[in-house]
Amino acid sequence: MKIAPSPGVAPATVDAQFAELRDRVTALERWREEHSEGRRGARDAADRALLVAIAESIGDRRFMSAELMHHATTIAPALHEALRAADVQDAHELGVLFRRLHGVTIDGMRVERTDTTRDGVRWCVRLLREDDHRIIASGEDRGHD
Repeated sequence: MKIAPSPGVAPATVDAQFAELRDRVTALERWREEHSEGRRGARDAADRALLVAIAESIGDRRFMSAELMHHATTIAPALHEALRAADVQDAHELGVLFRRLHGVTIDGMRVERTDTTRDGVRWCVRLLREDDHRIIASGEDRGHD
């Protein structure tokens, strides 16, 4: 990217200053990524196992936290056990977990926020192909990168 220099400033000086700023921004972004790990992503194997249990129980269907909790307690005992193992006791705690996992790829899966309504947030656990990391939903390639 070329920037028009101010009067009396050599173009090479502006280019050098721009390159230095770009390098600083890159370093800051890398530092932020390295130091935000504790706040985002799976804390332990139980969080990862919960994503597997959700995918096995409901596939890639959209859901609200309260709906998933109800499903786990009434229909899906394996999902209920995975929730307990992940220290999730209610829909609020599940929402907190999903906000932490949102957008992070974990073992070929990614939690995504699909919609926000008056009633709450709708989530989905997407399965990713390893070869190109495109999102696979209902067996069809949606073309997301």
